[in-house]
Amino acid sequence: MATSMYGVIGTWKMAEGRWEEQALHEQVVPMVRQVPGFIAGYWLGNRGEDKTYTLIVLEDEESAQRFKALVESDPTNREQAGVSLESLIVAEVVAEAHS
Repeated sequence: MATSMYGVIGTWKMAEGRWEEQALHEQVVPMVRQVPGFIAGYWLGNRGEDKTYTLIVLEDEESAQRFKALVESDPTNREQAGVSLESLIVAEVVAEAHS
């Protein structure tokens, strides 16, 4: 049986003025790319509500659970940067589409 991909889906509150944060592009994205089992990552924003959403796709449930635990383990730097985690879940990818 083939291994299923899993996504770690996050909802974040973002302080005003943090949308173009250099740290996202220079630190967060490169760090996430190095996570074992990483397949793809997406960062989405809703400026009207100061919210961001993340979808990190990993090759299996174990990788996804490890990544979730990593994200939840140390909120100090996020809070200092004006970012707070509202929710974080792991879900199986049940279908996909590409252009």
